[in-house]
Amino acid sequence: MSMFLNAFEFTSEDIVNILRAHDTDITIHQLAELHSILDHDSIVRSALQYNEPEMQLKSALSHAEDLMIMDGLYITEPKRFYVDD
Repeated sequence: MSMFLNAFEFTSEDIVNILRAHDTDITIHQLAELHSILDHDSIVRSALQYNEPEMQLKSALSHAEDLMIMDGLYITEPKRFYVDD
């Protein structure tokens, strides 16, 4: 169990936002499967590089989108989410 609690959680709603940005629809069953496949630890680590909630969300969406594209999970490039540095 983690020694600390973080305030950021990557949810199924975040996945739906990525899929909508790519004009992609999936079933509830596929969403549940996709949610379980994604590496939530790396997504949250990406988000927690930032202090501002808006930047945390941008980073999480961008990282999750990268993972989905790399693994061929329902979406393809071009990316829709970026972190502005």
